[in-house]
Amino acid sequence: MKFTSVIFITSLCSLGVSATATISSTLTSSSAAFSALWYRPHDECGWEGSNATQASLFINDQMKKSGIDFVGISGYGDNINNPIGIDGYGSVGSVCGNPDDASVVSPIVLFHNKERWDVVDLYPKSSVCQASIPTALPNGPYNCGAKTIPSNGDCCSCTYSDEELAINPKIVQRPWAAGLFEQKLITTISGSSSSRTVCVVVASLAHPSNTTESFGAISPEVNTFCRGNPVVFMADTNLNEPSTPTSTGFREEPLLSLKDYSHGDLPYTCCNDTYRGEVINQFASDRIAVSSGDLSIDDLFGGSAVPGLEMPLGFGYQCHNMKEHAPLLAHVSFQN
Repeated sequence: MKFTSVIFITSLCSLGVSATATISSTLTSSSAAFSALWYRPHDECGWEGSNATQASLFINDQMKKSGIDFVGISGYGDNINNPIGIDGYGSVGSVCGNPDDASVVSPIVLFHNKERWDVVDLYPKSSVCQASIPTALPNGPYNCGAKTIPSNGDCCSCTYSDEELAINPKIVQRPWAAGLFEQKLITTISGSSSSRTVCVVVASLAHPSNTTESFGAISPEVNTFCRGNPVVFMADTNLNEPSTPTSTGFREEPLLSLKDYSHGDLPYTCCNDTYRGEVINQFASDRIAVSSGDLSIDDLFGGSAVPGLEMPLGFGYQCHNMKEHAPLLAHVSFQN
């Protein structure tokens, strides 16, 4: 018997060490459950005064020690000096550029646990996007400029379309990537085998004032790529209030029907704004949402319950650069 679902992972709040242990132990007892981590260090991680070494250790430890199923990392540009990714995990990466500054791109990468999941398809589709982790430098297949849609041999993928960029030139450097994964076959007590399929999407979305003009590429592509399967969406949505649904601004399925964590308030994750004298973590920007009816977020850890620095020990800011977001960890389960 085969079950299929799609997962869309957005930027989520930071999680505590004890929360990670709780999720890991729960997963070992249920084949219908998995874990997803989202973290946006932001493009300034690696600049002078930041701690990219600590950020990379944090990311790699989540995979090495906790065996998290899916890890979405946005805006980490220091992969040359402080690499992320470990043996046992596959990846797909993309970047989105800036037409006014060809010297920079914003990277995003989705990791998956190869011991638990087989790849059905990846986006961008070119194999070069799986061969290396993108950085903030426009090199090789990640040299994209104003290109918004990937083609054979490159990894250029933006949430907005060329037409939307022409109308609103402020919506730049908003990358996304995705993977369609099938769970490794599981033998039940009766001796039958079953597997489930999930579509995981990671993204960086434009600010809310630009929302209606920034989804022209990602919405139809996710609809086609995920093939009607349930979705997990991890992203920096740039939404402000916890009460604003992650599905806000989307006009077509499956992103139109995304469902947020419903067992408590969504946490505040954005941003490390001390450099300009503002309150830390005053926005609930980072989200993990799932397809309504197919998946359920059972636990969500990280960030702060109110604006400020009260985040779980070990799951607060890692790179300590301006604009950094707090990490977020979710426990997700299939509904059938």
